[in-house]
Amino acid sequence: MEGSYWGSRKAGRELVGNPPCIVLRSPSYASIPHSHDKSMRLSATSLLLTGLLSCSCAAPRPRDPAAAGPLACVQDLYDAMARHDRVAAETLLVPGTVFVGTQESEARVEAGVTPAEAWLQAIAGATGTMREEFAGRPEVRVAGNVAMVWGPYRFLWDGEVHHVGINAFSLLRVDGTWKISGVTYSAIR
Repeated sequence: MEGSYWGSRKAGRELVGNPPCIVLRSPSYASIPHSHDKSMRLSATSLLLTGLLSCSCAAPRPRDPAAAGPLACVQDLYDAMARHDRVAAETLLVPGTVFVGTQESEARVEAGVTPAEAWLQAIAGATGTMREEFAGRPEVRVAGNVAMVWGPYRFLWDGEVHHVGINAFSLLRVDGTWKISGVTYSAIR
């Protein structure tokens, strides 16, 4: 995956995953206990192939039915962003939502806070095709009317990986509808 951030090392960090499936990393051959028993090697190979074939490359689905609402809200935001649809994105945010994140490169790390209004203007005025997606299955936690969706993501601009990082969404259920109350992220180039 030359030129991709996934599975490569950048600035001392390693991002694991190959969106939309997780990459299975095997230990070095030297660290695997060796057996001269051919059936044991065949069983290990069968187990590895079964694991690889069971990897779902579809959009991430929560394991817990209660997590479906918060995850759908975040996916709706990703979809609105891809359409440059300010109105649809704004309906998914609690008034006063802020985006707090870091922009990281090999040379420096910058932290910043972006109010929702500025973020909405940026996606509406952006040119080109953009798509943001989770890399694998995000973690979703729900407790009553509060939820969190956390996971590694990648951002594509005109079909090319622009940056990767971690997205952490805080959500509130307001009048029965999940809305995003805050976003914390890292963007690594």
